[in-house]
Amino acid sequence: MGRGGIFLFPVPVLQKLCYITSMRAATNDHRHVFFTRLILAIALPMMGQVPAIVPKVVPATGAAENPTEPTMHLHIRSFFVDPYQFHEVVPPKLPVSEEDNLDATEVFKALCQWFAQLGLDMNPTNGKSMFWHDDGRLHVRASSADLATIEAAITAMGKDYSGKPHPRLEIRVIHLVPDPFEEGLRKLRLLSSEAATNSLAEVRAAVFLRFAELGVNLARPKTFHYDRSRGYLAVCAPRADLEIVEPEVARLQ
Repeated sequence: MGRGGIFLFPVPVLQKLCYITSMRAATNDHRHVFFTRLILAIALPMMGQVPAIVPKVVPATGAAENPTEPTMHLHIRSFFVDPYQFHEVVPPKLPVSEEDNLDATEVFKALCQWFAQLGLDMNPTNGKSMFWHDDGRLHVRASSADLATIEAAITAMGKDYSGKPHPRLEIRVIHLVPDPFEEGLRKLRLLSSEAATNSLAEVRAAVFLRFAELGVNLARPKTFHYDRSRGYLAVCAPRADLEIVEPEVARLQ
């Protein structure tokens, strides 16, 4: 007798019991037949004679991968795309070129168009991605072949550039208090003093004019972004220009 009061018979005895049970099922009470078969159903698996039932695992719909489809291995790489070279060489090659009006979003679109002309598919559904900084840093996640094509295109772009050498652009975030800063621009008559609050476009134009007066031209490929709600002015320009811009922002407040 095993644990829990269950009799454990040798295998030949159990097989004989199965035969006797099947022969006498017609005359014996059905309760005895059921009980005997219940014992056999419990005892045989415990003795290793009946394999345990393994539940069938059904994969989720669409989860199975196509074994014939090759897996794309993606890599992350950083490039430097000279903004001066980019704005001279690339936009004229694109279907729609508005070089003077390129902001960060438009530069990103221009990069996508440029890569498409090179035969690269940067569709994010494939896991590919890229991130652009106004100072020329470009981070790309793509295949090895794509990254090699981008590197060759950047090298060729440098050869097509006709401009003179120039200082590298840097990004500097200058924190400020919006109300005193804008009031300082009003005192210089760069903003209207009649309106209680000037629009962001008006403040941006005033900032551009003020720094132009100081000899700093913030036209492309240089950039600047004024954020009134967060209280900062982000400027992308050569270091020499930044050394003029930052003290002036402090003085206007």
